[in-house]
Amino acid sequence: MTKNGTTILSIDIGSVAISVTQLDGMGAVLKSMYAYHHGDIRAHLEQIDRQFRLDNVAAIVSPSPNGWLSDMVRFFDSQTAIIAAAKYMNESPGAVLTVGAGRFQLLNFDRAGIFRFSATNTSCAAGTGSFLDQQAARLNLSGPSQLCDLANRNTDPLPEIASRCSVFAKTDLIHAQQAGHSLESICDSLCRGLAKNIVDTLFEKQDIPEPLLFVGGVSRNSAVKRHLEELLNHRVQVPAWSHLFPAIGAGILHLEDHTEIGRNMPGLKISDFIRHQTIEKKYHYPPLAGKLFGHPGIETAPSFEFHAIWVKHPSAIQVDEYHERAFPDEVGVYMGIDIGSTSTKAMLVDQGGKPLAGFYTYTCGQPLQATRAIFETILVLQKKRSTTFRFCGVGTTGSGRKFIGALIGADQILDEITTHARAAYELHPETDTIIEIGGQDAKFTIMRNGHVTFSQMNSVCAAGTGSFIEEQAQKLGVRLQDFAALAENASAPMASDRCTVFMERDINYYFNQGYETKEILACVLHSVRENYLKKVAVESSIGQHVCFQGATAKNRALVAAFEQKLQKPI
Repeated sequence: MTKNGTTILSIDIGSVAISVTQLDGMGAVLKSMYAYHHGDIRAHLEQIDRQFRLDNVAAIVSPSPNGWLSDMVRFFDSQTAIIAAAKYMNESPGAVLTVGAGRFQLLNFDRAGIFRFSATNTSCAAGTGSFLDQQAARLNLSGPSQLCDLANRNTDPLPEIASRCSVFAKTDLIHAQQAGHSLESICDSLCRGLAKNIVDTLFEKQDIPEPLLFVGGVSRNSAVKRHLEELLNHRVQVPAWSHLFPAIGAGILHLEDHTEIGRNMPGLKISDFIRHQTIEKKYHYPPLAGKLFGHPGIETAPSFEFHAIWVKHPSAIQVDEYHERAFPDEVGVYMGIDIGSTSTKAMLVDQGGKPLAGFYTYTCGQPLQATRAIFETILVLQKKRSTTFRFCGVGTTGSGRKFIGALIGADQILDEITTHARAAYELHPETDTIIEIGGQDAKFTIMRNGHVTFSQMNSVCAAGTGSFIEEQAQKLGVRLQDFAALAENASAPMASDRCTVFMERDINYYFNQGYETKEILACVLHSVRENYLKKVAVESSIGQHVCFQGATAKNRALVAAFEQKLQKPI
């Protein structure tokens, strides 16, 4: 500490957490705080007065320029601060791997410890701390520390869990639990998947320098460190205070050009350094009109729910009856079954192709049980309508089409592009464009005279899909069936269209800025639309006769969002 015993206070406000360190005049950490702020940054800043001794503080610094701290605070670049902290902890670092809530980065140094270059992740949150935070919440764990503890206790084989996307990971978690994998093995697989994303992104085709320092919030996860070392076949060092490196580095940078950090500021209160903000809500998108082009609403048929009795299936089956007149004693029918990752659907049509009944249930990771539950429901419908269905032909489609098709002896096993196109042509022969957004995938198809001329689907990101919408509805405490009505006629701010992990951060922020639930719901739909148009569709190729398919098409407000952007009827 300097002669007069003064200290430096460094405040790092990140996307999900706030960290505070108090350093003496030699750069040693005297006291620290690290907490998730959940968007309520002001409340956590105000805790500093109670947790830190401020009467000997001579300077307040920050590695994260932001709108919360006033100009009385000295700001530094975050990357420069991490480099300063690394050199303070190790005079000649070979490389620094920093993994935070929404970003990971590799900083490379030469043999003399001079910074050379950096590499970072893309706009996907796979491989970041927020990804693990979200999976811990899905597993009903107290947080990432418990997930780490469970992972380190694992002795079982690891299940395959998608780590490239938070939405896909959700489905794989369900599959793994249903297959009987232990919670420890699931947590261990998540930590390995995160480590593998980091390795594949940052360490491909390059020698690993020595020493390799691991810092950032995720560096406290020893299971991730273990998997990094296994995948790299290289020792990874976690320095002291590794999760506080940006804050420590900002203090070090201040000390480097202020060897005597000055006299203290008696009577200092942290409120003196918090910028007084007048929150003004800003909107990027106009209200969503329910019927922009005056098209009819989505028709609904008489329906009922059935819970399978003979088949053990956790989800109810919704039955829509399109034929209200009495059936003859026997009816010849054709059946189509769509076995998707999120839901399983079936349709009975008569021999003329007219719909008789539709069936919908969640797959729940059990495509066979979902299909059997629908078959049981068909028997119930037969009894209810006092008839017998004589099956003239059965076709399957969807991700489970081959498995279920082989088991039931389907007459045709068809890819989804073909079935979507045929349905669109049968319903509207003039269709030239199909927008299809399902539970975990999205497809874009161009047609001419009933024939597919071009088609593509989303890649490893599910940000613009039905599961993404469902995730956000759950966070906001809104039932899916109420989503559209709440979002209609609501203006919206702009939010991330990239990732469900980043969207969660934006939702926390907007809530704390005073936005209403309906405005955030509308924001989610605009994000889905923008993601689809940027990453799946070829917007310049969208024609004049657009058919919107998939379960998300039942959301009137999402239809309105597409109409608002494209300025043509859907």
